[in-house]
Amino acid sequence: MIVVTSGKKYIDIDAYASCVAYRDLLRFLGFGAVAVTSAVINESVTLSLQGLAVGFDDYIPVDGDEFVVLDLSNPEFLDGLVEEKRMVEIIDHHPGFEKYWEGRVRKVQIEPVGAVATVIFERYREAGKLGEMGPEVAKLLMAAILDNTLNFGAKITTERGRTAHMELMKVAGEDEVFTERYFLECQ
Repeated sequence: MIVVTSGKKYIDIDAYASCVAYRDLLRFLGFGAVAVTSAVINESVTLSLQGLAVGFDDYIPVDGDEFVVLDLSNPEFLDGLVEEKRMVEIIDHHPGFEKYWEGRVRKVQIEPVGAVATVIFERYREAGKLGEMGPEVAKLLMAAILDNTLNFGAKITTERGRTAHMELMKVAGEDEVFTERYFLECQ
């Protein structure tokens, strides 16, 4: 089983959305995968988003499971469920720990993009699986991109994030009203 997870203190909307969406993509690609956390979900994952028909799985990792860590690359903050020696992939947008993971993890993608959700969207597109993404997952990824880029006003905003958001709006069947609702609910 591939266990998709993030940090140990809290899970923000980027980690939440990315874990859920990547779990689903791995399943579409034929892998056994779960999204798991032992952390507290913070307020950026609004009640309406938590109420969607997608979310974390109730699963306790066992021997033989492999771990994928998203939205985190600092080894000090790994979820306590993670056994570092069984990590197979890291996807993060916070540079700084690339050298640490060299030779320790098979696949590492750490690059300064507004949100890990953008990378997960791109993974769906590259795999030809956007048509299989559900609208609920698209909404989560949209919220993550909006939140992390401060509605595209932050310096970390990239054209990749804008493109992902536009494509995700189509998949979710949403328009700009979603943005207003999300930020109102965050308040």
